[in-house]
Amino acid sequence: MTPTAPVAALCLALALTGVAPAALRAQTVAAEEAAPFGEAEAVELFTKALRRIRGSYLEPMSDRQLAEIAIAAMAERDRYSKYLNPADVKQLDAETRGEMTGIGIRYRKEGERVRVSEILPGSPAEKAGMRTGDALVQVEGRLVASLDMAEIGRLVRGRDGVPVRLTLERVGAPALIELSVTRASMTVPSVRWGMAGRVGYIRINRFDRRTTPGVSEALAALRAGGGAGLRGIVLDLRDNPGGLVRAAVDVADAFLGGGTILTSVARDGAASRVHTARPGDESGEAPLVVLINNRSASSAEILAGALQDHGRAVLVGSKSFGKGVIQNIYPMPGGSALKLTVARYQTPAGHAIHQIGIAPDVIVDGPESPALTAAGIPDVAADQPFARALKLLDAAPGRAGAGTVASTPRPGVTAAGLGTGG
Repeated sequence: MTPTAPVAALCLALALTGVAPAALRAQTVAAEEAAPFGEAEAVELFTKALRRIRGSYLEPMSDRQLAEIAIAAMAERDRYSKYLNPADVKQLDAETRGEMTGIGIRYRKEGERVRVSEILPGSPAEKAGMRTGDALVQVEGRLVASLDMAEIGRLVRGRDGVPVRLTLERVGAPALIELSVTRASMTVPSVRWGMAGRVGYIRINRFDRRTTPGVSEALAALRAGGGAGLRGIVLDLRDNPGGLVRAAVDVADAFLGGGTILTSVARDGAASRVHTARPGDESGEAPLVVLINNRSASSAEILAGALQDHGRAVLVGSKSFGKGVIQNIYPMPGGSALKLTVARYQTPAGHAIHQIGIAPDVIVDGPESPALTAAGIPDVAADQPFARALKLLDAAPGRAGAGTVASTPRPGVTAAGLGTGG
């Protein structure tokens, strides 16, 4: 077949100039990349693409759908940055207020099962007869084994007053249990506390707007209940995914008498903000053990790192998750928002823990996730990290102050008046 005249002419021209077609394309791309391309050009490019896709794509799509797809792609620069649609924003706002619509359970992955780890007092789940330790087999007829944790959460949550169908496996029960549990709007406490003999126990599930007053209330109750005989406090941050940075800083402040809590570092490498503790320790300088595991993340690591670096607490458990970046929420038109990573943070001793985590002072393997008894404390017989914490506090000779900042990680450290026990 003979090439047409224009194609032949082009081939002749390329042959005469000695430039191959691939090289010509590379030169064109290089020229385009070198051309000025500012915000106006970017907006023009986006608008043309939006109009073309809206007008030509097989499936009809609205301008908002196309814009959200584009924004989501721009926002997801890391696993923590994302575009939040209006429904996501409402859900996030409810979580930061400590509110939810659901049945009032917390659950964990345990091997191939998803098991209920906590039932909130007075919740629909408690009223329906659910028990800690029940395994979720089906939710709304869907096998839990085929779902990820986020999908399970979406199925369990829902509108106030609407029931959810559950199939449960209960240890000792001869057959599966079918339940219909009616969802309700409720306030979910982020802080629970109790006494284990002469030791106070405080568990923080996540950091929200209720966390700081919750910890203050817990400390006041424990000090009043234990009096001068209070041997110390176990602060449980296991499975805590984080939450509000401000809440973590405030809780650290409650246990420290001064010093740096957190330094955030902006993208230019400069320290953008330093949080410091005010004088005074709400715990009365009680000896302190902090429990962490590989699902203690973000704000939980901010708190654990500050208490460890200041020698204020002994950390017991396993290495934390390693999320050392901070996100801000930026409202957008139409009720949406952008959640963007804006800074890294450092512990008081200058450690950057992102993708590294915080190593405990005393390594103790424990259950995949802690479960609380009806008394609001872990089961000592089944929870080895908690049992080790009680042993450390039982051996504590006295109380300790804020301590001094350690410049290096301190495995096996003696802190807050506690011996590590080897």
